[in-house]
Amino acid sequence: MLYYSNAIIRQSGYHNAIRITTRIFKKTKNKLSKSEIKKSSGLSAKKYEETIKAFGINFYDIKKLVNSEKGNLIADFMLIPAHGNDFVYPYNPIYDYTKSLFHNCLVIMFICFESKGKIYPILFDYWISKIYYDDNEKYITKNELFIESIEYFIKNGLNIENIIFDSGFFNKNILTSLSKFNINLVTRCPKGRVFTSKNIKIKVNNAFSDIYNGSFYYYNKYSCFLKSKTVEVFDISGQIIAIANNKKNLLEKKFFFLFTNNLDITHVKTLQIYKCRWKIESFFKLLKSYLSLSVFHRNSYDYVNQFINLALAGFFVVQDIASNLNISFYRALKQIQDENIDYLFFDSFKNTSKYFCYYV
Repeated sequence: MLYYSNAIIRQSGYHNAIRITTRIFKKTKNKLSKSEIKKSSGLSAKKYEETIKAFGINFYDIKKLVNSEKGNLIADFMLIPAHGNDFVYPYNPIYDYTKSLFHNCLVIMFICFESKGKIYPILFDYWISKIYYDDNEKYITKNELFIESIEYFIKNGLNIENIIFDSGFFNKNILTSLSKFNINLVTRCPKGRVFTSKNIKIKVNNAFSDIYNGSFYYYNKYSCFLKSKTVEVFDISGQIIAIANNKKNLLEKKFFFLFTNNLDITHVKTLQIYKCRWKIESFFKLLKSYLSLSVFHRNSYDYVNQFINLALAGFFVVQDIASNLNISFYRALKQIQDENIDYLFFDSFKNTSKYFCYYV
């Protein structure tokens, strides 16, 4: 597996990666020979044997992360388009309002564990459209998939400090389900949401409109203005934080809002935690731009699973090398593609293999 992910990293272009993985994972007995492997990836046959032996497995048990350092759990969906107009499992018809038509898309939920500046994708799963369910089957919504996946990690003892998610998941079902675990939640709050403050119901967007501008705290690091207010949302006590990105937005009362169920945390700390959510957006961009997850060709379910795992294995390698060399992800990727640094693959996989705990 490591060897094939090496091929994905080294080959430039989507079709080379597709060609390699198709030959590996299609349901035939045909496999790449060691010489073909060497030619495709740049690893020697001996180094390939050593790497596979050292790594040992494709997936790691979630318990390997238990009792590790605390970290943030970040969740979001990624859409990957597919060519073709006929819809086949697990591709979903997603409506494009700009073109007034449906597109084939994979809708994949990723759960990532963020700790010490690194991000580790520990789960991916598919949201499947209702069109694929039989009448007697229970349809699983995006919210239900989101809750079940996060609860899985909580109940298995993952050392979670904060759960971070976007406003698309800000709803009663998710907030009440996750609040019962007494873990800090930090999420963006929609402007139209109604909450209770001092027994008065008010929309979030109107809650800070009459507050004196001088009472907002200026946070120099992000050049923004912040103000918090204790509230109740869906019978959950917490804080709403209003944030203006600049002085002009403050004067015009143009805010975006965060919510946390932690009453003891400062508004600055809440913003710092939420900023970690952008790491999953950067992760999605890296997968799509550099690791061949920009589009599929309506490939089979098994093929898609394997290919995503290969891209994630590649992500682990490049992230670890970038960290070890103190360079950007892109620069690490270019060095891997342009130079002969096979020994780094071996060392990096030994270091990062403990984080492989995909649950598909």
